[in-house]
Amino acid sequence: MKPRHRIAAVIEAFGMYLLVGAGSIIIGSSLPQLSARYGISLPLAAALSSSFAAGRISTVFISGMLAERLGIRKVLILGVLALLLFFLGLPSTPLFAAGLTFAFIGGAGMGAQDVCCPLMLRDAFPRAYASAMSASQIFFGAGSFLPPLIGGILLSRRQPFYCAYYVMAILAAAMLITLPFALTGKTGEAKGRAESRAISTRQAKLLLVLTAFTCFFYSFGNSALHLYLPSYIESRGFAQHMSVMSLAFYSAGIIAGALLFTAVFRRASPMLVLMSNISASLICLSVILVSNSFAALMAMLAFAGMFLGVLYTVLVAIAISLTPNRAGRAAAAMAAANGAANIASPLIAGAATASLGAKWVIYCAIIMLAAALASAFSCRLLHKRAAVCGRPVYKEETL
Repeated sequence: MKPRHRIAAVIEAFGMYLLVGAGSIIIGSSLPQLSARYGISLPLAAALSSSFAAGRISTVFISGMLAERLGIRKVLILGVLALLLFFLGLPSTPLFAAGLTFAFIGGAGMGAQDVCCPLMLRDAFPRAYASAMSASQIFFGAGSFLPPLIGGILLSRRQPFYCAYYVMAILAAAMLITLPFALTGKTGEAKGRAESRAISTRQAKLLLVLTAFTCFFYSFGNSALHLYLPSYIESRGFAQHMSVMSLAFYSAGIIAGALLFTAVFRRASPMLVLMSNISASLICLSVILVSNSFAALMAMLAFAGMFLGVLYTVLVAIAISLTPNRAGRAAAAMAAANGAANIASPLIAGAATASLGAKWVIYCAIIMLAAALASAFSCRLLHKRAAVCGRPVYKEETL
């Protein structure tokens, strides 16, 4: 990749992570205003988030196949246009049915990003791919902070909430301007064919399935923590404002972890990081179950966020390395597993906490992360030597 194309690709990829980070939270951050806009109840307005998730899951595999056949430029153009329509259309229409449609379109845009941006970073950083993927989480986290921040400022100044959507639409338009300079059609195919000889097709498919299961179990546990941590902290007898702070500590840990592991990946293999981080997070959650100190609880939550937050990008990097000739579909499989877990986790973990108590959110997270660790260990046993960006996934001397 030429230097100017590489710089443009980096700007495009990280900008897209920021954009989808904003898109993934902007509905929730403006739900009361959207409810008033459409003249519906808050529970009904929450269906907008479900429509966004449905758009992502239902289109991600299509995006993966199209990226392999047409190249990632064309697919990403469609994805950016979909997000642009989402940010412009959702707050502008007075019709709830139209709002659901725009939310679905926005989810489809995120599905395209799920596939294309990991491939862009692979081509831009062939020797530091895992580090680049870790850095992408910093921009995703920053995007998640932007809508609440902008919305809060606007509302405090009595400005319409939809201006926050229009600010993100301007960013989406900027991504369209940058995109033609970032890519030159299909990418990484010859290299992918050469690397794919390291393992058989049958092994690669089985490893990809196990990696998808690992992603599902990990995402389930992580989602449960995001949703029910405040309830758990409050059930331990702490004040409501202290329980709300738990998510801030957990999120701060995620951002710190993204910064830290950008450097760690230069020396450690992705599989080593995956297994070590899950093990460390299980220790943190076990301490959370027995500790009565608020300071200790917040410290352990921050450490858990640091270890867990980076793992989705690790799993994407591993999946793409296993089937480089089908990199788009590999990234799509991880996105689908992540989306399925985000749908299942509120239902199952919510039912468990409602009937058995708030502490079961921690038990659910521990069980699911233990299952993720077992699945990752199965991958290691099945194939101990496979290439991820020019280095082995399973390094016996480091495990």
